[in-house]
Amino acid sequence: MNEHTQAPEPRRATRGFFPIVTGNDVHIERGGGVIFLAKRHLSVEQGGGQCFVSAGTLDVRQGGGAALIAKEAQVSRGIVGVLIAGRATIAPGARVLLRGTSAVALAAVASFAAGWVFGHRGRSH
Repeated sequence: MNEHTQAPEPRRATRGFFPIVTGNDVHIERGGGVIFLAKRHLSVEQGGGQCFVSAGTLDVRQGGGAALIAKEAQVSRGIVGVLIAGRATIAPGARVLLRGTSAVALAAVASFAAGWVFGHRGRSH
């Protein structure tokens, strides 16, 4: 097989603390960290972190995080602070404190940016 037909192995964070992990596919197992970013798929098994962001899918099983942002998310037997996803599946036994859609997140970012811009307009010295 050449390098274009073989799928690369996912980035793995296993049994430890990892400040930042990025990759096309990221798998966390019995580990934790601050920021986890994936282009396609991010999975968490018995792990946790502050911020999980995936442009594709995000699966959490027996884990959790402060902020989870993904196109599609599934949480089973985990605890999540804020979940922002286009489509989310929350299984029985999972807890999500605050759930929003990508439209809500975009509105929040736009409101923050507008407040910052308009708040600093007359302050240039």
